[in-house]
Amino acid sequence: MVVFDTLTFFLAVVVLASIPSASNALVVAKAASAGFKNGAFAVLGIVVADLIFVLIAILGLSLLVEKAIFEYLKYVAALFLFCVGVGLLWPTKSPERQVARQNSVEYSSSFFAGIIITLCDAKAVIFYFSLLPILLDGERLKFSETIIVFSLTAIGVGGVKLLYALMAKAVTDRYFNKSTDKIFRSIYGILMITIAVYLMLFK
Repeated sequence: MVVFDTLTFFLAVVVLASIPSASNALVVAKAASAGFKNGAFAVLGIVVADLIFVLIAILGLSLLVEKAIFEYLKYVAALFLFCVGVGLLWPTKSPERQVARQNSVEYSSSFFAGIIITLCDAKAVIFYFSLLPILLDGERLKFSETIIVFSLTAIGVGGVKLLYALMAKAVTDRYFNKSTDKIFRSIYGILMITIAVYLMLFK
């Protein structure tokens, strides 16, 4: 694996992570509505899913997995997003308590939502299963080179997504008050439900 191939792969990962997508929308909604830590756990889930893609691509199992699983994952992802959207539009707790009370259940929900949303992301599937084998030959990768690929994927994807979470939290902190909270939550809730419907009907 030459340096040019490595840099090309890393830049491609960063560009892919930067493009507006359902996973970025999830990170923004989680960070803005439930705090940065929830956004970070969503990012962690996204990174784990990307690493799964990398592993599958390297092992050469992409066609088998794509046909067997990904057609059904989009429905699970849509359900996750729909539930997130409904929770934002009609919270069961007051906004102040919901932001303050970030327990393990909320973190787990954010983490698994990140995994599922990413596993049905068409751009990620195309990149890792079509373009990645062109950039990197999985059969010739040494163990040390495989670790480098995993590390670059985690840094590229995680870094960009965390930046989304930080920006969302910064905007919320600056403009958050009792009058704007409902507006922010409604916008994010409608966004989540819209993406869920899109995944269900058009993907």
